[in-house]
Amino acid sequence: MKVFNKYYYHAHINEAKFRHIIRLFVEDLPASKIAQLSDVSRISVNKLMYKLRSRIVLLTAMDSPVDFDMTITDDYIQPFSDNHDGIADKNFVCGLLWRNDKVHVEIIPERYRLMLQEVIRGKRDIRTVQPARSWYPYDMLIDVEENKRARLHHSDESLLAHEEKIHHIAAFWSFVTRRLAMFNGINVDKYYLHLKECEFRFNNRHENLSTLLLKEFTRNPL
Repeated sequence: MKVFNKYYYHAHINEAKFRHIIRLFVEDLPASKIAQLSDVSRISVNKLMYKLRSRIVLLTAMDSPVDFDMTITDDYIQPFSDNHDGIADKNFVCGLLWRNDKVHVEIIPERYRLMLQEVIRGKRDIRTVQPARSWYPYDMLIDVEENKRARLHHSDESLLAHEEKIHHIAAFWSFVTRRLAMFNGINVDKYYLHLKECEFRFNNRHENLSTLLLKEFTRNPL
């Protein structure tokens, strides 16, 4: 039986239970535990988790400086491979640190992956690659595995500032690694959702996530 729920259209759970599930989600509990503690079926919880993460992807897109088919605005990009789920060979994940120490993360198309790796390893000049203009705004590319850096343009920032930014984005990848390890493997079709959720949690780690999400669902119900 459907009930009125201002947060969730066509819901079968009331608003109080929905708020409870949001709090459990914010605690980063697995779906099985959320189902147990909320007394909602695992199927319903899984469906809601998918909707929640899909909305988070939209929220991160609204707050993003990046369109990988256009010019990227700021600071650093760092390749990252996640070896917990066997997806590393299929995807090239890059994190960009930008204004206000926020991180944006994306899965990069293969054509960009090859270009970035060649530039980082000194095998190609960024100006010889099309569309080279899309990559000029980067200050530095970083290859995690080989610990190599490629400067793409001059900057007035001090070396200390560079190191602080590198430390910040390294902290983000450490957070991603720890969090994804909890799932003991993630399905390929859900990998991007979890990746963007990591971005959302990290960028809003000083906020009350329950309040943030409930405000969003009040304005734009699921």
